Amino acid sequence: DRIVVGAIGADDSGADAGSLYVFEPDGLGGWAQTKLNASELTRNLGTTIGVSGDRIVAGTNNGLVYIFEFDAAGGWLETKLTPSDPRFDGNQVAVSGDRIVVGDREGGPLQLQGVVYVFEPDALGDWEETQLLASDGTALDEFGRSVAVDGDRIVVGAIGEGSVYLFDADGLGSWSETKISASDSGASDLFGEQVAVAGDRVVVGSWFGDGLAPDSGTVYAFQPDSAGGWTETKLFAADGATDDWFGGLSLAISGDRIVAGAPRDDDKGENSGSAYVFDLAPIPDSPPTANPGGPYGGVEGSPIPLDGTASTDDGPFISY
Repeated sequence: DRIVVGAIGADDSGADAGSLYVFEPDGLGGWAQTKLNASELTRNLGTTIGVSGDRIVAGTNNGLVYIFEFDAAGGWLETKLTPSDPRFDGNQVAVSGDRIVVGDREGGPLQLQGVVYVFEPDALGDWEETQLLASDGTALDEFGRSVAVDGDRIVVGAIGEGSVYLFDADGLGSWSETKISASDSGASDLFGEQVAVAGDRVVVGSWFGDGLAPDSGTVYAFQPDSAGGWTETKLFAADGATDDWFGGLSLAISGDRIVAGAPRDDDKGENSGSAYVFDLAPIPDSPPTANPGGPYGGVEGSPIPLDGTASTDDGPFISY
């Protein structure tokens, strides 16, 4: 019941310092509003936001990451995260429970290789840092361009590589790595610009992927198959046009529902923008068998469009 909105150009704490607006039900059918500012000078607080329970994590555009935690007195306690690398300049954030993930696409040992920081509280309540790198990372991969986390699974986009990486905690302090790529993604599609995860469902935005129109944007949903791999379903807007940026700048998933933004869709005027909602069939207890006959390797089944506003080549879904 908590919504957090970033206002990156707010000037309360300085020019373009940024603010966060927290909306919560007031018990009368309305929404109570709280405004949060960092205690020191920032630039564009709220560039990215993660929320989990009573914890908000916010990125900035000057290499600072802030945690705001709701306390028993009804206020918000602020903590600043400081990664160990003094060159840190990341602003991609995600949070799930006590695990905070921060992506820095410019970090790592090579130019624009990228690095991801994982923060978890230690026995003393301090934030302990772990760094994740792609095992096959190279310069210009931009690993950490996007990050998402759900429980013990972290998803990282690497648009220069055109792949996403899944890291699963083994419970012993280590992380196993899986690399996923789209079956039809091109080098300039920016596959991995956005990522989201909910349980065994991983969703990836490809900013300039080809839907019904070239470079209109596409979204790929992956789920485990019975062979230990990942089955792919491709989603796109049935009315998509070139440069709609479908799935390229905003993408979210909760359960079996996916929401993808298309900020340059023109339905209500030039670049007025639209959002597309996809309800996917629930993942069965037994993982589906991969469908080798489908052009995109989607899950078995036929599209079930509710009103034709969105489409996919394979895989059951309802869209509206």
